[in-house]
Amino acid sequence: MVTSAVFSAQIYWKNKEETINVLSGMDWCMSDVIRMLLTRVAIDRALTIDVNHAQHHFDT
Repeated sequence: MVTSAVFSAQIYWKNKEETINVLSGMDWCMSDVIRMLLTRVAIDRALTIDVNHAQHHFDT
């Protein structure tokens, strides 16, 4: 039985670097956050963040 999977995502490099710096200060890694997000989506059956706000922030 497979218990994990690997995937890739394309994100703007500046956002990636900033995110890694913030997460490392919290003793978290990108995988931790992705795992938490995907778990919440599965449980809530919804994306529980303000997508419009997030999209605007990352487009600038």
